[in-house]
Amino acid sequence: MGSSTPSGFGSTSTVEKNTRRSSGIPMLTRSCSPWRRLSRSSTWVWAQNAVTVARYTGGAVIVSVFGTRPEQMLPYLADALTKQTGWELIFTVGLATATQKPLLVLSPIIAETLAKAGLSKQDLQAELFAQARLPAWKFEQYIGGWTNLVPGRPTLAELVAEGKAPPIFAESDDPERLVPIVCEPEHLMIAVSGDPLRTNAYSFVHNGLLGYPVTKPIG
Repeated sequence: MGSSTPSGFGSTSTVEKNTRRSSGIPMLTRSCSPWRRLSRSSTWVWAQNAVTVARYTGGAVIVSVFGTRPEQMLPYLADALTKQTGWELIFTVGLATATQKPLLVLSPIIAETLAKAGLSKQDLQAELFAQARLPAWKFEQYIGGWTNLVPGRPTLAELVAEGKAPPIFAESDDPERLVPIVCEPEHLMIAVSGDPLRTNAYSFVHNGLLGYPVTKPIG
């Protein structure tokens, strides 16, 4: 993360193993993270070393996350997640529904600050899910109007009516209604890495079905 994390690479593997680094993101030992490690969301037990591999279309650093409370910090993180997502929303709904899983990498000091304020990783995912949203009309433009990636350029309401999108995407017919960038809070992947005292984060935009996260034990 920061100067140690290259921007814009298409794929990365994250190795969460004591004193080990991957060729992509340097992952810290679990003692440096206040939450369970990324691979713990799979079926592997805590004691096992594991590698998680996924493909991303790009990413960007989120510089100088400021604050001592979640309400000060989360709007900035959610805004970055939203702004960095575009045509990839076809993997949220439209082309391969519910396969969009962006990765947010937090520096240890950011993660510790949020954890000390009482947020678990699941709480953080829920908060970001509620805040990382964009207007429905813009979502529809990304998946069809500007890109023509979804055949027929359907509206979100039409996709919901056809059972191809969750109901949350058509809670009203207001084109300005805010809709999420993923289908479920747990689809927002959270990892901890980087300079322990640097208040930066890094957001990776996921390639959906074309690079769905896979975790395997190693060592």
